[in-house]
Amino acid sequence: MRLSPTTIVRLNFDALRRVTDVAVARASVFLGLATNAVSAPQPPSHVLDDKVQYCFVPKEVTSGTLVHFREEFIYWILANALRDLVESFSGFLIHCRRLIFVIDLETIDEAEFARELAEYEKKSIRIQYELLKDIVGLDSTYMEMFETFRKARNCLAHRRGIVSEIDVNTDDSQLRLRWCFMATFLENPDGTEQIVDNDTISLIAPTAVERRIVAHLTWKEREYRIGSQIRLSRHDLGEICFGLHFATEHVLAKLRDFALQKGIPFENAAEGAARAATSPPDNLDRED
Repeated sequence: MRLSPTTIVRLNFDALRRVTDVAVARASVFLGLATNAVSAPQPPSHVLDDKVQYCFVPKEVTSGTLVHFREEFIYWILANALRDLVESFSGFLIHCRRLIFVIDLETIDEAEFARELAEYEKKSIRIQYELLKDIVGLDSTYMEMFETFRKARNCLAHRRGIVSEIDVNTDDSQLRLRWCFMATFLENPDGTEQIVDNDTISLIAPTAVERRIVAHLTWKEREYRIGSQIRLSRHDLGEICFGLHFATEHVLAKLRDFALQKGIPFENAAEGAARAATSPPDNLDRED
């Protein structure tokens, strides 16, 4: 179809952002429900109880077996949270590709549009990001992050998170998972910085509060050797959610620049950004 001079196209960037906002909210809520439930003084039963029951494991097990069940349940929840975050960002990129197609072409062939999107959806998240990078100038750093997510997701989906040779991405035969997040640091007298996170906060001396506190984007890594199982804490997933948020905002900023270059004006852009930042999703429904 050909757009006439009087055609009005409205680009809803808040709706695009919502795809990953919902994914982050889901991960936070579901991880909280699961990890808090199994950590309660009287955790819920492991028995799949109903009026008609199918018993796959004994109802009565040792305390050690119960601990093992709960540890594996937390791992299962964390693994599914990571997969959900990756798939949601892929869905976000698909929506962005659709929007770019509309912005970039004065003449839109619907058949070509459908073929383009169908092919794009089949790509890995790394290639999806790379294709958008070539169009709107995305930062390659985030692509590296999502490539490690893709490797971890495939390992979790196909090998229960047990790392094999096909999963490694380092010269020393390890799977390296890497993500960025907004971290808080204490500044040392010599100018170096000490991160304040879930692993270090209990080790910081009371006198450290006198030091200057700074916050900036940083990177964290987890490495897993062949034969080991991918393990992530719920705090790790919280940091990874931050990485998803920053990658989303980066893509949206580049999309806005791209639209402006094409002569598309923005109305109340600052108000929309402020509203999106202060209005979390009111439900957890997937829209991708």
